[in-house]
Amino acid sequence: MTEPDYLFDKVGEAPADVARLEALLGRFRHGRRRPKDAPAEPTAPRGARRPWLWLATALAAAAVLMVAVRLWRPSKIAAGIDVVQTNGDKLSVDEWVEAKDQAQHLSMPSRGWLTLLPGGRLHVRRLDPEQGRFYLQQGSLEAFVVPSVQARFFQVETDAATCVDLGCKYTLDVDATTKVARVRVTLGQVEFVDQGRQVFVPRGAECQAVPGVGAGTPRFSDCAAPTRAALDAFDAARDAQVQRRTATTFAAACKTTRDTLPLWHLLAHADAEVRNVADAALQRLVGETKGVRTSAEWREQLDRHWW
Repeated sequence: MTEPDYLFDKVGEAPADVARLEALLGRFRHGRRRPKDAPAEPTAPRGARRPWLWLATALAAAAVLMVAVRLWRPSKIAAGIDVVQTNGDKLSVDEWVEAKDQAQHLSMPSRGWLTLLPGGRLHVRRLDPEQGRFYLQQGSLEAFVVPSVQARFFQVETDAATCVDLGCKYTLDVDATTKVARVRVTLGQVEFVDQGRQVFVPRGAECQAVPGVGAGTPRFSDCAAPTRAALDAFDAARDAQVQRRTATTFAAACKTTRDTLPLWHLLAHADAEVRNVADAALQRLVGETKGVRTSAEWREQLDRHWW
């Protein structure tokens, strides 16, 4: 038979340390009153109370720490972007999509979609809440980005330039042989970006980019044939004298207010003579701006002609 154990059976004489503990905690008992004629409970010596005070302080500090830990949490990592293919499969970063006999439709719920036309080859380079980035090696795609999505979220790289959305719908073509890229905007606006240079392409306009050269000068798709030919000659020129001559020819060919789109881009040219030619043509087509006719001031006056 097992000998009685005071801690479990309350039988026998309590060890000295247990008796002292019972005396200390006895005052906190609930549900039982101490008889009036019962002897006073022993009081622990002053030195004996200090360890319990320290313990209570430590427990309180631990409780505060636990609450702080519960309240502090690292910022939640936002989920990646879902890009769903025609067959329902989700794309991952570094995957290739090829449209052979039929178009491939890629959906980005709440953000937009893109359709890769037959013959197209597309690479997924980045998919996160900050940016969806793709690379179009060849072929054509049509893309739509919901206007409420932050500007520059959706980007498609090519060997010639990067097409950056500003809330838009557009088509982008890359020639399989020359790698020349061309964007045509049907809704909103995009930027064609190459090595830090940016050109603005609004709805109804288009722009071509050549590998090693970058983006050309945007123009509206209904640009008159003589004006288009003169602008192409300017974009193809590499010699400074040829650029000045072709800029003058182009400016003279500009007849409508929609021709102000390429003229405005010429205001950013490095050659002062080219800038002066563009400024004179803008004055001829829409009148002078107020102030010193900076590129920004011209933009304020010309925007209404581009929409």
